[in-house]
Amino acid sequence: MPVLNDQFDASLILMKRRYCWSYADIFYTAFEKSKRKDTTLSDESVKRITSPEVNVGDLWLYESLNNTWWRQKELTENQFWEEVSEVWCISPQHMEPCPIHL
Repeated sequence: MPVLNDQFDASLILMKRRYCWSYADIFYTAFEKSKRKDTTLSDESVKRITSPEVNVGDLWLYESLNNTWWRQKELTENQFWEEVSEVWCISPQHMEPCPIHL
């Protein structure tokens, strides 16, 4: 089962459902990767390193995994995306009150 960084929380919910995990199994804490204040790349650098000429293999791999990820049947199940958005309400690192949807 592919796990996509840009769909990380949804990927965790997929694993929770598929492997009968609990919420405790999928909670995580984000750690700061760098102490530097300015870690952004210039627009030119981003364009270059993400260009097909530089990273064609990575591009193909990502496209293949991304297409596979979006074809998973769980994504169309009832209340999947609601669970993804609501998991933050019960995550230990996000202790703010959640809106109640009636």
